[in-house]
Amino acid sequence: YHDGAGSGFLASNAMWPEDKVAVIAVTNNDYASPDGVVARVASVVLKPNAAEERARAVLAGFQQATVDRSQFTDNGNAYLSDAVLADQKAGLAPYGALRVLDLSKESTRGGMKTRIWNLTMAHGKLMVIERGYPKGKLEQFLIVKGD
Repeated sequence: YHDGAGSGFLASNAMWPEDKVAVIAVTNNDYASPDGVVARVASVVLKPNAAEERARAVLAGFQQATVDRSQFTDNGNAYLSDAVLADQKAGLAPYGALRVLDLSKESTRGGMKTRIWNLTMAHGKLMVIERGYPKGKLEQFLIVKGD
């Protein structure tokens, strides 16, 4: 990855050698970042990995007020009442469809894996903080407003 920059232009170059994919975007100004263009193209061209597929599916479940409860621990499921799911559906509706899902951070602590996802929706940005067990169930899937 490289974010070439100079007075009067910006460029972004990202490569995924294992997929034999490279995406390059350039601008003829120095105020509009091409990084979002690279992320959107990559999200269309690259096949999602298992973690991305699950995050997309869980988000879609919240948008429809239904979740696959087998993805969550008993503790996680205890918080997912019908009222909470209805609130999630109502709160997410103004944002529209998911456009880009970008993993910004991943860490493991106390036996749990935390992933922070940046979401570009049709009408705004969100962030998801996902906590769960490696190769296991989710304990939390927190959705907050993004920058």
